Amino acid sequence: MTHSPKSLLILAPLTLSWFVSGLHGQDRPASPSMDVKRLIQLLGADSFRERDAAQKTLATRDEAIPALFRALPTLNAEALSRAKLLLASFAQRRTKLFLQYAREGRADLFAEWFAISEKPIDDAECWQGVLDIGWRVLERSRSAEELSSWAKPFPPRTFEEFLRRKPRIVDGDNVIAGVDSRKNLGIRSLDNVRTKGIESSVLIGTGSAAFDSADKCILVVVGDIKISRAADCLIIADGNVRLGGARNCVLAVRGMPSIDVDLDRPPTREARRFNNLPRGHLLLLPKAEPPPPGPPKIINPLMHRLQFFELADIGLELTEAGWRLRVASLRPGCTLATAGLRTNDVLISIDGSDIRVPNVARRLLRRSFVLGGGEITVERAGKRITIDVDFLNCELSLVNTAK
Repeated sequence: MTHSPKSLLILAPLTLSWFVSGLHGQDRPASPSMDVKRLIQLLGADSFRERDAAQKTLATRDEAIPALFRALPTLNAEALSRAKLLLASFAQRRTKLFLQYAREGRADLFAEWFAISEKPIDDAECWQGVLDIGWRVLERSRSAEELSSWAKPFPPRTFEEFLRRKPRIVDGDNVIAGVDSRKNLGIRSLDNVRTKGIESSVLIGTGSAAFDSADKCILVVVGDIKISRAADCLIIADGNVRLGGARNCVLAVRGMPSIDVDLDRPPTREARRFNNLPRGHLLLLPKAEPPPPGPPKIINPLMHRLQFFELADIGLELTEAGWRLRVASLRPGCTLATAGLRTNDVLISIDGSDIRVPNVARRLLRRSFVLGGGEITVERAGKRITIDVDFLNCELSLVNTAK
């Protein structure tokens, strides 16, 4: 078959148009309806156009945040940088909500959000939230006379006052690396921190931490903490706590109700283990030298408007089923029920992490709540099913304010 010169002139533009469109098809911008996992992959694409389009699309889809957070360890440098910007933007939009949780006394939710928010670590509102938590608990657990002895050396009530002390705002790993002065620090991001003493400082984060000493500090930790010598400290911890040489401390612990307190009785060091302490109580560790006999004073089971995240907050009750956990009940209409979780489902994993212990399930679901959603894999009638849960519109009730 042959074509006349005139017909070739007509076909040439059409052929060129088809060829160019084919090239553009390989570099199409992300569609608003594109699968979230594909959008996350495109954050690290070779083409700038694809990377930029994927980032802009993800910025409009808050439901993608949990998947984005789970993908962080797998991303290349370019994708990781863009993902962190998206997480920071998401956290900024939810700042008001988690500051409200801080004011209501939900310290562990605030600490979890603070740790994953990727916000600037010197953000005044956020640090003020930590100070508010600390002073609110102190005011409800100490007399005016006792508070007066804390006020001068202790972290102040406002971040503005704290700034006048010219504090260092650092990540936990920078404390390990060595800070010229370990006084007046604002510390976050606790990933197995092990270091010397801190003084007149504020600490908040997730993970574990160990210090030789802590004097006149506020510590809000979602994880385990060990302090060889603690004096004049407020410690709020979701995990296990071990203190030595403790003096004049206020301790609120949700974790294992077993606390080692080395009472420093000269000439020998007598260690006491207080077992079976009730969960969710404030413990007032004595100031006297030598301290009075008996366990620490225990007050107010609601910890004076301080409360930790529990499965009941999201309408879930679990029971042990061999080596696994089974859904015992769901509050009608709760977020988990709406997502498709059912009574008698057996939990396998949450966001890819294997689940066999109730407290692990609680912690992972708390993180999913803070992120706005997550994936729960269950076994039902011999089959494994993955359920997408959206917590973005789920808000927890106020902490009981009864005195």
